[in-house]
Amino acid sequence: MKKIKYCILIVIVFLSLALCACDNIKSQGNVLKVNQQDIVLECVDYSQETVRITNTYPHDLLFDVLDEDMISCQRSGNNLMITGKKEGRTRITLYAGVVDDDISTAQASISISVVVKGNKPIEVAMNKLILTEEVSTYDMECRMYRYGYISCHIEDSDIVECSWSKQWEGNKIKLKITAKERGNSKIYVYYNDTNESYTYKTSPHCEIIEIIVNFKSPISIALPSMPSILYEYDYRNNIEQIYEISSITYSISKKNYDDTYTVTIYFTGRKNYDYRGAGQSTSVKIGWKLYDKNNYVVDSGTCYSPSVCKGDNWKADETIFYVIAGDYTLKILNSN
Repeated sequence: MKKIKYCILIVIVFLSLALCACDNIKSQGNVLKVNQQDIVLECVDYSQETVRITNTYPHDLLFDVLDEDMISCQRSGNNLMITGKKEGRTRITLYAGVVDDDISTAQASISISVVVKGNKPIEVAMNKLILTEEVSTYDMECRMYRYGYISCHIEDSDIVECSWSKQWEGNKIKLKITAKERGNSKIYVYYNDTNESYTYKTSPHCEIIEIIVNFKSPISIALPSMPSILYEYDYRNNIEQIYEISSITYSISKKNYDDTYTVTIYFTGRKNYDYRGAGQSTSVKIGWKLYDKNNYVVDSGTCYSPSVCKGDNWKADETIFYVIAGDYTLKILNSN
């Protein structure tokens, strides 16, 4: 009989221990986990990441941010949205099973590491843009990574013009760039604070877009082959000077108010002979004529070099005003 009672007692104790173990297993079955514990935000302000939380503990779920100047957090149900504010590294700790908002009562906790990378406040898709007659307009994508404004300044508004899109797509906006005339310019896209107190020169960050407008030149001049020897004669047709023209180039101005252009012709050369002697110094003279495509002379003149001696190299230029768009031929002439 005593043996039976002893056995019953053992069974009761065993069942009690088994029930306690089941309670512990049930308690230990609660879960607190997140879908990611290492987060990298690529920039500040506009960079966000959402952490999904799985929590089966009773009572409250709270979170604590180690450095609230670096990130901000907002919880909605089982989602925790993290927004970058300042460059650096910080940590978020989640506490589950919290009673009366006292995290010391938490039954479980988990940490999330957050790195906020420092990034320039604005960014443009490219820093060099070539426009042609075929592609004379381009929508440049610009991104903004910091609260404030984005502004632009055009170096030469005769070459190019631009305007902002009226609608943002997240942190992206389009800058419409339109070519107006052949030439080079720059567009300065810069960060501005909320008071718009910066200029492109004073802004803490400015992106420069180099603009090349490759429109067909409005004026084309066929130049004589080089090198070329020219002579200067006196009134008796005696040679006074001999000089070599080694190169001829030209440049075209921007369009004038009357739709004409200013053309500058550049000459370089060397003086080979002066009848006065090697030590005498005087200018050489280059006669020139400009013909249109119908072989009519539209302008002519004489270009004078600086005063040079025999053996001196020299350079000179001649400016031709009010040239209309078209094709031309330049011819150089002896002088007297």
